Amino acid sequence: MKRLRILLIILVVSLVSIVILGAIPGTLSACPIDIKPWSNPNSINLRSNGVVPVAILGEAGFDPCTKVDPATVLFEGAAPVHFACEDVNSDGIMDMIFHFRVRDTGLTSSSTTGTLTWAGGSASDSVRIVGGGRG
Repeated sequence: MKRLRILLIILVVSLVSIVILGAIPGTLSACPIDIKPWSNPNSINLRSNGVVPVAILGEAGFDPCTKVDPATVLFEGAAPVHFACEDVNSDGIMDMIFHFRVRDTGLTSSSTTGTLTWAGGSASDSVRIVGGGRG
């Protein structure tokens, strides 16, 4: 009987942890991102000295502002120069937006997607390379 109680306690603690975290570890990879929110297509000029914004979109049960460690985020190999939490897609759910120096990314003139990675996940979105640039 004592073993059964201990197993039940372990089960309850595990379930509560999953609910508190909002996801089962390793399942955050499916959350959507939006490269260049407010823009379609997601055109990127590789000769630009500017930045490219990339947002991790929040969803019911997933708040990127509390679940994603910004220190682990990379966009095509580049670390962010800035990040903030805001509702970029006006759905009432907070999103996390990052800015990356275009020239720091590993994007090339043949790139058709851009991938954002972070501890516990990754996601991709389409890109359209304009203005020539790196091969």
